[in-house]
Amino acid sequence: MNYILNEIITSNNTIVSRFYESIDPQYADSIFQKERHNLERKIIDNAVQNVLFNFKLFFSNTRKGLRLILREIDGYWNRPEKIIVLETQIKSMKEMIMRQLPGSFVKRDGFTSICDALLSFYSSYQDENLFPNQEIINESDFHKKVYEYLHLLYGERIQNKKKVGSGNVDFLIFNYPLDVKVEDKLDEIEKIFDKYKNQIVAYCYKRKSIAGFLFAYDNTAKTSSFSKKDLDIYKIEEYFIIVLILRGNFPFLSKMA
Repeated sequence: MNYILNEIITSNNTIVSRFYESIDPQYADSIFQKERHNLERKIIDNAVQNVLFNFKLFFSNTRKGLRLILREIDGYWNRPEKIIVLETQIKSMKEMIMRQLPGSFVKRDGFTSICDALLSFYSSYQDENLFPNQEIINESDFHKKVYEYLHLLYGERIQNKKKVGSGNVDFLIFNYPLDVKVEDKLDEIEKIFDKYKNQIVAYCYKRKSIAGFLFAYDNTAKTSSFSKKDLDIYKIEEYFIIVLILRGNFPFLSKMA
């Protein structure tokens, strides 16, 4: 605003000074009275033009600035930054689970919550290692990490090392069996599932649950050509088994689905 006022004053002072410079001092009074109205009109018109011009300039620059901001926002979401890619992939993983199971089932109490919890745990350790590099990891180590995380969410609703049939399932949450495993070699998700499918299906059968979860930790190094997927859903008779693989040793993101 100060800039606009200064422009008006400077411009109008120029008009006034030019007017006085053109007057013969001998006839100054009579000429001034005669031309006063024209001078006032020139000053007002000039002031209006200056105000309009500077406001046009102000709004034009504001519009350009907003366009630059929007361009930066679009560029941010389109950049292949790790955190954005991860958010998009986690969303796709959940959509895949919800899409492949019966609609009436995914609305049951607890099922969506368990999916969210496992995907959240998986997501958390895509940015930092769950265990130190080169450390020998066994199943009890992974079991402990998963239990600590899930217990914060479910408290007493999570049953740890529950007896089911002739064996012990790692966890029961809302009566859904969740078994955890550790793999020491890079394998396709189908091969990992084949190793444990009889066990997890038996847990589902004994607990009369239509779905079960197999969560495995793959403690192998990943290279830039790494492309194995980490999520799949298998149907055996009437049972749905959701298999999720958390692959350690970064920095390369796993393929989600």
